[in-house]
Amino acid sequence: MCDVFKMWYAAGESYEPDVIAYAESTDGIHWKKNPMPVMSSNAEFLYQKAKVGACDVVRMKDGQYCVVYIAYQNINVARICLAYSNDGISNWIYSKSNPILSPERGKWDSHAVYKPSIVLDEENNKFLLWYNGRTNHCEQIGMAMGEKNEKRVKNTSAFVTYASLIVGILFALILIFFVKPILYTFGANSQTYEMAKGYTFHVSYGAPFIIWSA
Repeated sequence: MCDVFKMWYAAGESYEPDVIAYAESTDGIHWKKNPMPVMSSNAEFLYQKAKVGACDVVRMKDGQYCVVYIAYQNINVARICLAYSNDGISNWIYSKSNPILSPERGKWDSHAVYKPSIVLDEENNKFLLWYNGRTNHCEQIGMAMGEKNEKRVKNTSAFVTYASLIVGILFALILIFFVKPILYTFGANSQTYEMAKGYTFHVSYGAPFIIWSA
């Protein structure tokens, strides 16, 4: 028997909900609301700068909660996104693939995609997503499939971060100490070397970021 019932729901004060909220119950009848929304607009992401709406939450085998939800860029532009959390309430880790589903020009869902419902197939590292799609006033239900083992934002381990930094530093040192003799070996003059040196520093500085995003 379930010790506690958990409910995620969209809430707001206007035409469409503005946030995702959370409540718990021990009997499924009497509910205690979380005092604050558990997810809201996020100016860091263009697709979610206005607000969020209807969601579906499932718990994965590793204990993390996976949520699909509507992210609003503005009142007229809504897409479906994916995020993860250890407790389903805080510290959301957003998928790097967001938005995972958008309207497609010329298709049956060309004007809107929303109201997602997700089923995880962890054995095959896939998820199945059902959603409402609309063109003009014709609204239908669609289904999409995706990979579960995609990258996530704000979830980079310290090892990966420091490893990329070390690689970047080593790369910089190699370029700085060896670019001059290499260029001179091929007959480059001092002016060419000075130009190459500038590019060398730019590439060396960017190496850790390139490695991290790969």
